Amino acid sequence: MNTSNTPHDDFFKQLMRDPQNVRDFIRGFLPPELGRRIDLDSIRYKDRERHPKRHRKQHLDLVLNCRLDGQEAEIYLLFEHKSNPDKATLLQMLSYCVGLWDTNIHVERRDPVPVIPVLFYHGRDPLSLPPRFGHYFKVDESLRGYLVDFGYALFNTADFQEEEIAARCYNNLYLATALMAMKSIFVSLAEMEPTLRQVLQLDEHHRLLIYEYMVTNKDVEPEEFEQALKKIGGTDMPTLAERWMEQGRKEGERKGERKGKLEGQGVLLKRQLHRRFGNIMDIRIQERLRNATPEQFELWADRILDAKSIEEIFAEEDK
Repeated sequence: MNTSNTPHDDFFKQLMRDPQNVRDFIRGFLPPELGRRIDLDSIRYKDRERHPKRHRKQHLDLVLNCRLDGQEAEIYLLFEHKSNPDKATLLQMLSYCVGLWDTNIHVERRDPVPVIPVLFYHGRDPLSLPPRFGHYFKVDESLRGYLVDFGYALFNTADFQEEEIAARCYNNLYLATALMAMKSIFVSLAEMEPTLRQVLQLDEHHRLLIYEYMVTNKDVEPEEFEQALKKIGGTDMPTLAERWMEQGRKEGERKGERKGKLEGQGVLLKRQLHRRFGNIMDIRIQERLRNATPEQFELWADRILDAKSIEEIFAEEDK
């Protein structure tokens, strides 16, 4: 079974990793004045990991490079997925835009590329974000023109009935079913029966992907889910159990490899720190090194080059 800490996010990224799903989603659900103008054949996936020198490493949900109206001028579509309302969502999207523009200017040596933010939301609770970033600020209208401001395209599953989702997906059965599953994931298992019946129309590979997403994100036992499937004629649970066993085996192997990589990164960083600053006596720093992630090791290793003290390397972690 998927043991990720971000199963909703993982499923969204897996869904949008397929270019056809992305094209059909853009045509069906982005505002018409935007969706009609995007050259769907020009869409390319852009590296989602941004790591400018002045910014922390960022893992963006989905960034697409594309053209408008068939012209050579390009834009980025920045997709941000949320399954819980978060007041800082627009601030997070702005930080991603800044990271992309920073790379345009300082790494790629060109003018910043226009970015159109797209928010994909399917949470249990209603979304209560302002329609524009500038609306966060309560100021006199004479000052509003000086504020940082941007709008965003919103896809909220609560705005669509299942029938409308299916009609907007251009006969893309998997995309429609996946969106229905994300829309209904927070209701009871009994209420999910229409979506489960829709899943039965898919091929085995896509059925299992959606079953796994459902079981991972619902507070039900696999046996309870199996009974719900049998009620409507589904017989995939043994196959799904075999899939989870194989995933568990592979995950065990990956953890073994990851442990070895972390140990190697830790040894290298300790040597670098010792060479520059002598023995590490600070107990807090020793604890951080024992519990660090690969991303933290990379961040600290980058700082060693310019840091004037060992405290400066770890200072931002204290905030």
